[in-house]
Amino acid sequence: MVSLLCRGVGVLVKSLAGLSSTQTSRCSSLPCALSTMQCATVRWFSNDTAPYDFTKAPPPKAPPKRPLSSFFRFLSEQRPILIKKHPEATVFEISKMIGNEWRALPEAERQAYIDAARAENMKYREVFNAYKESLHPIDIEILKDKRKQRLERRKKMRQKRERTILGQPKRCRSAFNIYLSENYSEAKGDTLPEKMKSLRHEWDKLPSSKKQVYVQLAEDDKIRYLNEVKAWEEQMIEIGREDLVRFKQRRILNKSEKKTKEHEKKESKLSNPEEKSKRNPRKYEE
Repeated sequence: MVSLLCRGVGVLVKSLAGLSSTQTSRCSSLPCALSTMQCATVRWFSNDTAPYDFTKAPPPKAPPKRPLSSFFRFLSEQRPILIKKHPEATVFEISKMIGNEWRALPEAERQAYIDAARAENMKYREVFNAYKESLHPIDIEILKDKRKQRLERRKKMRQKRERTILGQPKRCRSAFNIYLSENYSEAKGDTLPEKMKSLRHEWDKLPSSKKQVYVQLAEDDKIRYLNEVKAWEEQMIEIGREDLVRFKQRRILNKSEKKTKEHEKKESKLSNPEEKSKRNPRKYEE
């Protein structure tokens, strides 16, 4: 009887898990694994024979919006007034005016904005804590994954901006891009898609002898780019910005650093007299 019960519990545990070795290997992240587990649970305890599609499940609720800071409260009040006064002013000029007014604001008036922002922040914390408690564990993992992706995108955008500021060379052009830049003004069509379509059609019909000219120009441009980017990456390494260097170049750099370190170790061992005596004991005994 006991053995039968044990077997029954074992079968139930396996059925609840519902994950084969192939399924677990496919799960690349925790949210994926949790979703598969939930699908299995729903499938086993549901009367519906159709499989549960977790991708169609409702997304997690959007978190409450952060309240405005004291300065941004002042900015939201003053912006429409200044736009009416100075309709020709740019966004940058308006922002500069508001910044000057905020700095010149008396302490008592500024404190009113600070107190209002502080009160709103306290309310926001309460609402946010309630929101966190209402979330399902799977929703928490999904939101974490989304935040990670968002931070990764921001990092890439920041690096792209930095590369432009630090003068990274422009990428090499393809043969078709060179042909496009030369013939765009004479292309048929009024809109950009129409012109692109006609140019692509002309490029496909172009004889191989004429195409070869553009192919050669693209090859020359590629050599130019590789030489310029190599020199630029060397400069980035010198100023300590290896994070902006291409991954392949970084690997080469790490390998060369390893080799130099190993070479230095060997030289230090050879220069040490104790190491020399260990290598040639007879010579040192004589």
